[in-house]
Amino acid sequence: MNDTTTFQRNRIFLLSGGHVVTDAFTGFLPPLLPLLMTEMKFSIAGAAVLATILSTSTSLLQPIYGVI
Repeated sequence: MNDTTTFQRNRIFLLSGGHVVTDAFTGFLPPLLPLLMTEMKFSIAGAAVLATILSTSTSLLQPIYGVI
């Protein structure tokens, strides 16, 4: 294996890992919202803003991953 192949493999693993983390956090937030609302005293509007920010940020990152 040459250095170029190793570099490409590492790049693919890094991009795949970033995609997994992004998808995992998107799936973890909805079940945690009731807990966050009671423990951290979030209002319904605060929880909605948090969910909107997460959804928007993951949606905006998808085209960037596509270009890479």
